[in-house]
Amino acid sequence: MRRHPHRRVTAVQRNADVGGADVRLLPAALQGRLVRLRPIARVDHPVLFTWRNDDRWAPPFARRCDRFTGGVLHPSQRIVDFDEWQRTELQYLLHSGVALFAEKSDGGAPVGVVHMDGFNSTDGRADYREFYPGEVFRTREAAESTALFLDHLFRRYPLRKLCAEVLAYDEGHVEKLQRAGFREEMRLKEDAWYGASYVDYVYLGLFGPEWLERRTAYLADLAISDLPMRP
Repeated sequence: MRRHPHRRVTAVQRNADVGGADVRLLPAALQGRLVRLRPIARVDHPVLFTWRNDDRWAPPFARRCDRFTGGVLHPSQRIVDFDEWQRTELQYLLHSGVALFAEKSDGGAPVGVVHMDGFNSTDGRADYREFYPGEVFRTREAAESTALFLDHLFRRYPLRKLCAEVLAYDEGHVEKLQRAGFREEMRLKEDAWYGASYVDYVYLGLFGPEWLERRTAYLADLAISDLPMRP
C-alpha cells in the first residue's frame, strides 16, 4: 500500500495501560446490540497472546508472514514469550493506530479485534484490519463489530476510503468484507507462500459513501437494523 511518511498523520492510541494520558482519539466504548467495542486493557493481553499463538488459525508454517491475520496480531517467525510480546508486538498494536477489543454485550466474552492505522490526512485514506479467531468471523457478533467500527471511523476521521489486504485462501474473510461493501481492487497472483504453495493477495477498498449506501442492507441481513448511528 502507498505510504507518504512526510505527510502521514497517525491516530495514536494512548491509555493508562500503556503509560499515556491522551485518550481523545479513542471512544470510551462503542455499544451495539450484540457487542461492545472498547480500548484494549491489560486484562485482554493474555487473550490476545493466546490468539496470536494458537495453531488453529496461525499455524507455525504461516507465522513468517505478518499478513496472515491481516496485520492485527503480527505473528512472526517464532513464538515469543508473553513478556517479550508485551514489549514488542503488542506495543505496535496499541500505538500504530486505533485498536479496539470486541466483546459480547451479554457477559463480555471476547469476540475479536478491529484496527485502523496508516491514516493519511492528505489522501483521506487508512488501512483497515480485523481479527476474529477461528469461525467467529462468521457470527453476527463479528459482523456487528465491523459495522460499529466502520461507523466510527467514517464519522470520526476525515476519511474517504479504507483499504484492506487479505490472503486469498481466506475466502470467508474476503466475502465478509465484501458484504460490508468492500470491493476487490487488485489481486497479486501467487504473491505469498502459504503452506505448500503460493497464494494470491487480495486488496479491497471501501469508500465512505459506499458504506452509507450498504449499511442499512448489511444490518438488515443481521436483523439488527436498529443499531444507532452515532453523530
